[in-house]
Amino acid sequence: MSEQISMPPNWGAFRSSQGFTMVELIVVLSLIGILAGVAGPRFFGKGGFDSRFFRNDVLSALRYAEKLAVATGCEVRVSFTADSYSVNLQDGDPCTGSSFTTAVIHPGTGASGYSNTAPAGVSVSSDVSPLTFDGLGRALNSGGAVSDATVSVSGLQVLVVGESGFAYAP
Repeated sequence: MSEQISMPPNWGAFRSSQGFTMVELIVVLSLIGILAGVAGPRFFGKGGFDSRFFRNDVLSALRYAEKLAVATGCEVRVSFTADSYSVNLQDGDPCTGSSFTTAVIHPGTGASGYSNTAPAGVSVSSDVSPLTFDGLGRALNSGGAVSDATVSVSGLQVLVVGESGFAYAP
């Protein structure tokens, strides 16, 4: 005779469920909504990216100006305004003039006039403006003395070491 196995009365409670309850769905969707509201603007906002991009652009311009000064033996000047910078070479042949109106060729584009304007909402300031690099690569202030410099791009800094002309972002 075969013996039949009977199932316990609450057997359905031990089976795996095939979906989510309405409460679980509402809680998960609420959490996703809160995260999207808090993290979304930070993730999709580009203000911080613009500042870092322009700071790196200023850093590249300073490094190029220092290298151009050493390569040519002429002084190269980087001038700053509230929202832009420009790089110019010392006038005269061979670099004997007292003004800096000779435009430097942009190394990336080949265009005459190495300068750039900051994106909207990004500001530029420098404690030494204009900043001049001599033929030895040293950074000079407007009085011609070797000077360290700090360039600020919307709070992000670029530092220039006076004696070596080395520019870096801390």
